[in-house]
Amino acid sequence: MTEGPVERRLAAILAADVVGYSRLMGIDEIGTLRRLRAYRSEVIDPAIAARRGRIVKTTGDGLLVEFASAVDAVACAITAQRALAQRNAGEAEEERLVFRIGINVGDIIIEANDIFGDGVNVAARLENLSQPGGLCISRAVRDQVRDKLPVSFDDLGEQVVKNIARPVRAFGLSPEAIAAAPDLRPDAAAATVAPRAGRQAWIAVALAGLLVAGAGGAWWLARAPSSIPHVAQPGVPETAPEPGARASIAVLPFASLSADSGRDYFADGLTEDIIAALGRFRDLSVIAPAAVFAYKGKNPTPAEIGRDLKVRYVVEGSVRQASDSLRVSVSLTDTARSQVLWSEKYDAVPKEIFEVQDQITRRISGALAVRVTSLELTRSAAKRPDSMEAYDLVLRGRALSAHLTRADNA
Repeated sequence: MTEGPVERRLAAILAADVVGYSRLMGIDEIGTLRRLRAYRSEVIDPAIAARRGRIVKTTGDGLLVEFASAVDAVACAITAQRALAQRNAGEAEEERLVFRIGINVGDIIIEANDIFGDGVNVAARLENLSQPGGLCISRAVRDQVRDKLPVSFDDLGEQVVKNIARPVRAFGLSPEAIAAAPDLRPDAAAATVAPRAGRQAWIAVALAGLLVAGAGGAWWLARAPSSIPHVAQPGVPETAPEPGARASIAVLPFASLSADSGRDYFADGLTEDIIAALGRFRDLSVIAPAAVFAYKGKNPTPAEIGRDLKVRYVVEGSVRQASDSLRVSVSLTDTARSQVLWSEKYDAVPKEIFEVQDQITRRISGALAVRVTSLELTRSAAKRPDSMEAYDLVLRGRALSAHLTRADNA
């Protein structure tokens, strides 16, 4: 089959996520999820829809949005950050959901409702440079909006960012500047308090965005949560996993290899954050911290862990921390065969300890979820089908999905 031409277009890309999300989840999972849902449905999604944005995909703590106009993207970001700051004013400081936002204009590749390319990658890197509650944009965006919006961005200079060959000229807008900016909503009078029918329309927009997110790439496998995360209760191990059941996994306490024994708190916190992050994946069954921390300081074999906790996979790791460097090693093992399936090392500079912990948590939990999902798909594919009629439908669906056309997708 001859593949068609690659679809490209120029777009403004907005990337956003919650600052310190893993820490917030560790303090109060249910409360954090409820507040995030409320912020999405009442503030963020309406602001996106009002500026004709398209939610491409979401994660548990962030989202990627496409706009046809840089002006609309920046106006949406300022409107959302102003409203979020007002909402946060009524919350305790340790419970506030604060977003970082990055925006870039660039050429993107469109494939199955997902978008790829340097334009997307730069937006994600700019989001990391943004102040909490603020906004960071590329020079291309600044040039598009400088005479069209009544705001003035600070020049942050050339920034060297990960996996981007050339330096990126960045411009920032602080939370204080956003608070002082005029109201940029398209219709401020109509946007005060949405009536019930309006709120239902915004919810429909949000749900549509979540459906689009399901077709996203592996990096965005973490869908916006729609239910309380599943974490197995300590002392009540689940039954042995059967083929087709949710993949069960235990994250053992990470070992601290630092000379200073007083730094165990970082390894313990990282372990708890990874457990919480994996618990948000609906296809994973994760053993609770109270059960796995009973193994701290011990050296059980993967087979023993699998037998005791009734899990298919076990995650082990270590933290080596010095004054100017940090290395985290992690591995994933099949408990039935005691075979290492995946391992990786992550290096960071420990400037802001909680920010580094959040970054490493996201990288490890995302990689683990992708790897386990791939293994489970392979396991399912190897299972003999119980219903030939169902198997026939699967094959037909697979053939249609390969065509990548609107009619066949429908």
